[in-house]
Amino acid sequence: MERENELLQELRTWKGESLRALYASPHAVQGVLRILPPLVRVLVMKLFVCTAWGQDDSSEVLATTTRSWFRRLGDHERALEILCYLHIVERKHGTEAARIALTQPFGRRLMELVQAVVENPFCSSGESTAVDIIDEDELDRYSRQRWERVLHFLVGTIEDVSPKSRPSVEVIQCMLRTNLLQDLPSGLQITKLGFQFLLAPRYVQVWRILIDIMKNKFQGPDLGTAMNILFQ
Repeated sequence: MERENELLQELRTWKGESLRALYASPHAVQGVLRILPPLVRVLVMKLFVCTAWGQDDSSEVLATTTRSWFRRLGDHERALEILCYLHIVERKHGTEAARIALTQPFGRRLMELVQAVVENPFCSSGESTAVDIIDEDELDRYSRQRWERVLHFLVGTIEDVSPKSRPSVEVIQCMLRTNLLQDLPSGLQITKLGFQFLLAPRYVQVWRILIDIMKNKFQGPDLGTAMNILFQ
């Protein structure tokens, strides 16, 4: 089974209440599905299809059945471990054989995705959903320019030092908290960890900044609620 990405590793550290709040959004459920390793994602979708989730009471599958979906027992146990940590599935141990089931919050949102009843997050009710409302290329250019400005500030090569051109106070404080910058008498200076940060893929850079800011501002279920906005 392939290595977990950083976002998945982060979610595995969250408490159940934060994850349940996160799964209140179908967009978040879709985002989590995308970052799951392929074998783990297949297990989720097979559970969903085999139980006709939400249509009747047969929402559980025998653990012996789910094991038969994998060539190696280790892959099955690893997949279940990830999904249980993320509160996507639960193991039910009774007097009979163990059973596996999708959790209610995740299963409900997944059903909404399959039934295509999820609203476009960029359009309020009654607005047109025409594709020309949002120019993806323009958004991409804008986001790249804004992020490059943050990186230039980190290495001290930003030409315009006015407050308008600097990153927000929250981003600067985040860089200090995560030891990307150090506050010296001569001013802010990039650290060794900051140089390593520059070599990371852009999505990893953005994620590290965002998760630190959210953890600093939100606690418990509020953290999951804040994450919903990102997944949209």
